[in-house]
Amino acid sequence: MNLIDVYLKTELFVIKDGLTIPISEFIQSSDSAIYVITAWNPGEARFTLEKNRQLNNEIEHLLEQEGYEYTRGIGKDPNSKYFEESIFVQGINQERALEIGRAYQQAAIFEIKKGTQSVLGCLDNSRVSRNL
Repeated sequence: MNLIDVYLKTELFVIKDGLTIPISEFIQSSDSAIYVITAWNPGEARFTLEKNRQLNNEIEHLLEQEGYEYTRGIGKDPNSKYFEESIFVQGINQERALEIGRAYQQAAIFEIKKGTQSVLGCLDNSRVSRNL
């Protein structure tokens, strides 16, 4: 099993107004795709919580400069306690989301549409999907 297939099992949650909302519920209020981007632990790197948050803040600042709306959330491994804080972006196109993922040396980003969660490879243009 390759890394992209492992990522497909990730459980995604939006944090809004102090509530943790499963992406399958949150996407119901959106008419467009949501892209999930993070700067956490690129490649084999394992940064401190502070460093990972600093990098995510850089992405948030970039998104604000470009006029995109975003919400914070987390991606969680269903088989462990591992998680990554993530940024859920609405109104961005797929290519720009992938560019940001590549700029922060990420292997993949997520694309969420009603009923579907996809993992898009930043480096190899791979795509795997599952039903939500």
